[in-house]
Amino acid sequence: MKNKDCGSAWALIALAFLLLAPRPAFAEKPDSYQSNAEVYTERGEVIGCGLSFVIVWTQDKTHSVGVSGSENLFFVADKKNIYSMLKVGGMYDLAKQPVSYSWVETSVYGKTTSFSAAPVPGDEAGTFIAVKYSDGKTAMIPGQMALVGFTLGLTFGSQTLDNVVELPPSDQSTVQKVQDCMQKLTDRMTAVLQQ
Repeated sequence: MKNKDCGSAWALIALAFLLLAPRPAFAEKPDSYQSNAEVYTERGEVIGCGLSFVIVWTQDKTHSVGVSGSENLFFVADKKNIYSMLKVGGMYDLAKQPVSYSWVETSVYGKTTSFSAAPVPGDEAGTFIAVKYSDGKTAMIPGQMALVGFTLGLTFGSQTLDNVVELPPSDQSTVQKVQDCMQKLTDRMTAVLQQ
């Protein structure tokens, strides 16, 4: 009889674990999605490229999520270094909420979870910013996001599960603008690094 009781106890523990354990986030599809190429210049030279996005979706069939953000690659010529920056702000159930964490995932780079969160000043408080320096693989992120699509995850405040949405490729015009900018940025980096 002891073995049967022990088996029942293990079954209850396993059931409790399944019910209480955090479940992985489910990637939703967007209700609305718009993306645009980002081009940053200084004294006529391209110093950064990226993709901005505005997304609306329904999370778990009950919560409306609205997000605007961007993922950009910048070149700092005097330091001969690059950095990638993810910036995300949003609304949850039609109210602006602070974004406590966010990431994007592309097929080539993977998730940007290794990026470091950066402090957000004044007017942009509640926006999440994460940066990664000196990682050449980050140069692929904006182009991949535009060309083949990406997954975005974020949490608001003290949420324990990510709100996740899977985005399609950008329109051909946006893809071309991102690729053209990246080519100009690559040419500039090459010229500076060869000095």
